Amino acid sequence: QERSHALKLREMGLREQLEQLRSEARDWARGATALAREEGDDDDELGGDFGARVGGELRQVNIVFVCGFEAFNISLYKKVAQSLRRMSSGLINLRVFSDRDIEENQDVVLQALEDSCDVFFGSLLFDYDAVEWLKDKVESVPVRFVFESDLNLMGMTQVGTFTMAMKDPGKKAGPPPAVKKILSLFGSGREEDRMVGYLSMLKFGPKLLKYLPGTKVRHLRNWLNVYSYWNQAGAENVTSMFVLIVNEYIQKMEIEMKQVTEMPNQGCVHPDTPEIFESPAKYLDWYESSGPLKGKGAPRVGVLLYRKHVLTDQQYIPQLIRYFEQDGLVPVPIFINGVEAHTVVRDLLTTRYEEDKSSLKSGHAE
Repeated sequence: QERSHALKLREMGLREQLEQLRSEARDWARGATALAREEGDDDDELGGDFGARVGGELRQVNIVFVCGFEAFNISLYKKVAQSLRRMSSGLINLRVFSDRDIEENQDVVLQALEDSCDVFFGSLLFDYDAVEWLKDKVESVPVRFVFESDLNLMGMTQVGTFTMAMKDPGKKAGPPPAVKKILSLFGSGREEDRMVGYLSMLKFGPKLLKYLPGTKVRHLRNWLNVYSYWNQAGAENVTSMFVLIVNEYIQKMEIEMKQVTEMPNQGCVHPDTPEIFESPAKYLDWYESSGPLKGKGAPRVGVLLYRKHVLTDQQYIPQLIRYFEQDGLVPVPIFINGVEAHTVVRDLLTTRYEEDKSSLKSGHAE
């Protein structure tokens, strides 16, 4: 209860900070808008020359998508490519590859990148050889989104005038000042909790930036919005994400772009219910009244799941849960984005007794 109360207070504090920031942003925006207009910073125009059409007509848009540690989702992304082609009457051409294709079908990937490629999209790319090869080949692509990948490859992100590249090559790779500033508003301040702050930024950042004028902020806002679609995953979100990119940076097309369908960054799931439980405590309340091993006093085991696997209905998840139950164990399946696993264990799965023992061992007992 104490931990729950503390979390609620922290949430209230964050909301108050956000409201204060919104108020300050509105005041700043009034003066900045006039300056932006004087400088000819028109937010209604497509970024750079990317909005050019052929003879005033809509043209074909070529997008190359390379994913790394997500081979399990290749079939989903190919279905997205089919949907985009159908929705655009064949004008949006999304080519989907894995990093393995760079090794096994390199000529095909190279041809796609050199064939009037308008947009490069990459995610979870860490293989050294693949990264080094891509860095040289995507440099000439005008619009580049790279998420959750090797830092040097992420540095090649180019969205209008927004870039992730370091201006000083001698500095350590990392996000540009604009992103660092927003990141500083979120999180607990602990180094190990940076990803939690990053996820909070992705959720609230676009809402804050809507108060700020200027093309540069617009491109940062678009980058955040694109990642919001990507992070929420699912065929519908990914389809709308690519429509957003095309509309903002290539050409306006009359294609429906749905709002982001959101799913919590973490929660508990079970195959016997469609409900997503926000905490292990609420999940166990349900389990004790409706779960297969209810009322048996069975031991419990925590199971950490990759959120995207839950979003894409990977079949091993219900199978794994059933295996635990068959062995007389109550599974507590918690899905997470991945790198914040330690915060889940620390904040949701650690008892007061364990915390006290840890404090005694480290010499920090009160």
